[in-house]
Amino acid sequence: MIPLPDLKTQSKLNTTNMCFSDDTIRSLQELGSVLMPIYKRLIDEGYVIKNGKIVERPTLKI
Repeated sequence: MIPLPDLKTQSKLNTTNMCFSDDTIRSLQELGSVLMPIYKRLIDEGYVIKNGKIVERPTLKI
């Protein structure tokens, strides 16, 4: 995962080439912080997201 710059660093960035507003970026960061624990729990419980669906993680056959 690519770390996002903090708010102090963001104010120093050149904003003329940015596609999204600061509010949109903050909203996406918040959404990511909500979804990440859900994703980690899926993985911990043996599931993965494949083609947009939640499926059991394939087991290795030895």
